[in-house]
Amino acid sequence: MNKNEKEVGILLHRLGVSSKYHGFDYLNKCVCLLLENEVYRHKTMNFLYERIAEEFNCTSKCIERNIRTCIDRSWNKVSYDTVDHVFGSTMNYEDDCPTNRDFIMNLLDFFKFNK
Repeated sequence: MNKNEKEVGILLHRLGVSSKYHGFDYLNKCVCLLLENEVYRHKTMNFLYERIAEEFNCTSKCIERNIRTCIDRSWNKVSYDTVDHVFGSTMNYEDDCPTNRDFIMNLLDFFKFNK
């Protein structure tokens, strides 16, 4: 496990994302890929899902669904202060869960601006 994977994992736990879900590993990998190669940010999410699916030997639909499940399950557990600290004013805590893309891109921004 490299440094980025460990740091992303710690932040995901702070956000209430449980590592018992496959989506935890997929989210972690997705953010790490984006941190390693900024060009991926301008690709579609499906491109990232396909890339991760190859590594985990599953489908991109499986990746998308499992990430969505993690976000949905964690969103109501996490405190407002944590959401505000990580996402700032870009996400409204009272709104519905963020989309996969919004969640992932905001995590990426958090790491880019807090390193």
